[in-house]
Amino acid sequence: MRWLATYILKGPMQAMAVMTVTGLLSLSLPPLSLLLGYLGGGAVALVTLQVGPRHGLLALLGAQIAAALLGGLLLGLPAPAWLMAVAGWVPVWLAATLLHMSRSLALALQGLMVLGLAAVMAVFLLVDDPAALWRGELSQVFHTLVQAGVIQADEQLDMLITAVARLFTGGLTGYAMVGAAVTLFIGRGWQAMLFHPGAFRAEFEQMRYARPVGLLFVALAAGAVLMEGELLANLALVMLLGYLFHGLAVIYGVLAKRRASAAWLVGLYVVMAFALPEMMFVLGLLGLVDTFVDFRSRVKARP
Repeated sequence: MRWLATYILKGPMQAMAVMTVTGLLSLSLPPLSLLLGYLGGGAVALVTLQVGPRHGLLALLGAQIAAALLGGLLLGLPAPAWLMAVAGWVPVWLAATLLHMSRSLALALQGLMVLGLAAVMAVFLLVDDPAALWRGELSQVFHTLVQAGVIQADEQLDMLITAVARLFTGGLTGYAMVGAAVTLFIGRGWQAMLFHPGAFRAEFEQMRYARPVGLLFVALAAGAVLMEGELLANLALVMLLGYLFHGLAVIYGVLAKRRASAAWLVGLYVVMAFALPEMMFVLGLLGLVDTFVDFRSRVKARP
């Protein structure tokens, strides 16, 4: 991807072109929408990190206008193109701006976490009963699966729909936050590849969230369990997904200090592919514990 990163940094028009094209293709090619969305957001992050937040914002706004206009003319989808830009690119620009100013990957990810918490609280303030809203949408999805014979309708299915609906706001927000973080990593990885090879991996291996963030996570999780609060549970879920990257950083850092084989990382991602929900919980818990214990400082480096 060196050629693409180099092209993006040639000028604002090149960056806007990449963002606009990837954005429109993500709408017209659903199987590749996730990958194309990451590439477009990576362009936002790269310009913001290397050239500056102002240039990144100008490129974002220009690409957003172009995507909306071309989406309306070519695809008849001006609103989705505009919403895609706002929901997908703005959080990445904010995180990249924070990283550009602070030079701290942990602070940038914690900023995304705060943004996710604010989004969840906004939904609960604006919607009387978010779970009821999601339950109606989820019931249609599960009804389609029942008709297709994928699952069977019973009392447990209703209980499952209710449980998922209660946490769907936090889960959806956390998914968007994770996507923004991955996109930020792409932009930072491109920048390191072009100017400081190996710098991004070193930063990630040393990344560690602040202790007050861990205390907030514990407080939200404890409140969600003791008070059975739906809002607290959704907030805790967002933080758990945010701590996924802290847990990954712990594993990368420990393996780097021990000079372990790359096969360990391959095995980790294979397990995640087959047991993603369980591994997200484990990695999030590992990151939370590391906030207070700091496993990497306790591991002796292998010569």
